[in-house]
Amino acid sequence: MHPKIYTVTAITALLAACATPPVAPSSTQGANTAALYITDGNKAGFSIYQNGRMVVAPLENGYLTYRLTNRSFTIRTKFQSLRIYLAEKDAGEFRQSKKTRLNVLSSVLAGASESNSDTLFVADHTDPLSSNNSIDSYSGLKTSTGSENSYAVGNFYFLKTGKEVSLPKYAGTLFGYAWVDLNGDQKIGLDEVSKIKLLINTK
Repeated sequence: MHPKIYTVTAITALLAACATPPVAPSSTQGANTAALYITDGNKAGFSIYQNGRMVVAPLENGYLTYRLTNRSFTIRTKFQSLRIYLAEKDAGEFRQSKKTRLNVLSSVLAGASESNSDTLFVADHTDPLSSNNSIDSYSGLKTSTGSENSYAVGNFYFLKTGKEVSLPKYAGTLFGYAWVDLNGDQKIGLDEVSKIKLLINTK
């Protein structure tokens, strides 16, 4: 096991009891009424900063698209619960594992790292049980600039290959889903989810 990364254990036994079901949206404001994904980056509940500036995320082909250089960045949110699922391909928000339909943002799939880590999981899109990232004060991610709501990212850990890659050495596109608990009910509301795309060190 990688010394910095500790993935969730006993996932199979927890699926039926712990999988977080989607709930009816409380509001469609700022959301795509067909797919119910947030389409306005200002309403996503989190921001990405790089070089001290907020990265504007326009909606492109259904994704909030963040264009980043190959330097470290920070993820900021004022909400207590934020989860981000990243993968090299978009295989959908809901995955089937045996008889269970599971949201890739479910708490049962949340990965964890050691204290003061700056590493995000990149899931294996072929594995419906691959980990997402829980980004909060309990996750082990180190805070940036002394803020409890700003988390530093400098590396990606690819679960498919078991390799960690630092941002200066990475160039590519990552697809994902992000959930912010906007209403504080600890349930994944369909209007609390964003489809995101990170374009890192690409032209």
